[in-house]
Amino acid sequence: MNYLTGLLLILISGATFADQYLCKEEHAAGFRYEKSGWVATKFKADEKFIIKKPRPKGSDSKMAYVITILGREYPYGWCNTDFNERGVIGCQLIGGSFTFNKKSGRFLSTYLAGYVDGVDQNTNNPSMQIGTCSPL
Repeated sequence: MNYLTGLLLILISGATFADQYLCKEEHAAGFRYEKSGWVATKFKADEKFIIKKPRPKGSDSKMAYVITILGREYPYGWCNTDFNERGVIGCQLIGGSFTFNKKSGRFLSTYLAGYVDGVDQNTNNPSMQIGTCSPL
């Protein structure tokens, strides 16, 4: 392989993966239900997400990006628009939202579906997660 061929392969592979990010939760907090009522708490923060362009075919192809939990195929969230001029993208999650800044590499996600449903159980807990993303 000559120098130009190697350089071309690097440029092509870089372009192929430039629109994919691996995100790792670092901290998670929210509320859980106990017999005495709802209390603030920390949660285990070990989820990993992939942000990527959708496949050309399928119901998610009109979205700018999809978010999947690492190891799962179906989308966990979707982004209707591309990154803005500041490098920020806002996305919808099932029951919450996901905001990512590719310049800082930081994200914030929320799960807001619990508590307001009026069910006092420790199974649907509202929470907020922060972490970092890096290009794949």
